[in-house]
Amino acid sequence: MKKLLFLLPAGYALIFWIIMPLMNLFTAEEADSASQPGSDYMLFVVLTGIALGGFVYILKVVKRRK
Repeated sequence: MKKLLFLLPAGYALIFWIIMPLMNLFTAEEADSASQPGSDYMLFVVLTGIALGGFVYILKVVKRRK
């Protein structure tokens, strides 16, 4: 179980690094994304923050069970 907890952040990072280039492929032709060049980066930051927050919460819950 502990090994899985250490793999969670790596899994989230891999998912985000796969999703972000795909999103760039689909939004490259749209005019809206050209007017907001930082929107994809902000989305990446928010999703990474949520993932790290969830990971820290899981660690706290596991420590309480001991």
